Parts: sequence; structure tokens; C-alpha cells
Amino acid sequence: MTTAHHPQGPRDPTSTGTWRRVQEVFASAIECDTASRAQVIAERCGDDADLRREVESLLASHDRPGALDRLADAVAPAAAWARTQVAG
Repeated sequence: MTTAHHPQGPRDPTSTGTWRRVQEVFASAIECDTASRAQVIAERCGDDADLRREVESLLASHDRPGALDRLADAVAPAAAWARTQVAG
């Protein structure tokens, strides 16, 4: 596999065309199970290493639990108690 070469160095991932392409590949990959993502990324990115890197970075961020995810177990008992107070 060869890396896409750009005369001015790596492409700016925030440029409109590049960002649109990143969004398209990300949207396709996010719909797949984790095992199928690699194949989708390989097919959609081809030899474009910059595109692959951006999509993989977004997927990694998406899959990582956020602050609310980490707090859910700690907050659940208090939320359940609060629901009983409001309901009854």
C-alpha cells in the first residue's frame, strides 16, 4: 500500500472537500460492527493514508466512553431514588 503524496505535505483535514470525505467514510464505518470496520475503511480510503488516519481517529473517539458513560453507574441509584420521590 502506498501513501498518498501531497505537494504541500499532508492535507488539511478541515478543508471542505476533505472533511466531507472523512464524514462519508466515518458514516459508513460507524454503521458496521467493529470486525467489519477495517474492511470498510480499507475499501473507502484506498491508498489515502491521511483519510484513513482521520477516520480511524474519529472512530476511536466515538468508541471511547465519555464522562457521562463513566458516571452512569454511580448516578443510577440516586436517579432511581429521585424517581420514587417524584412518583409517589
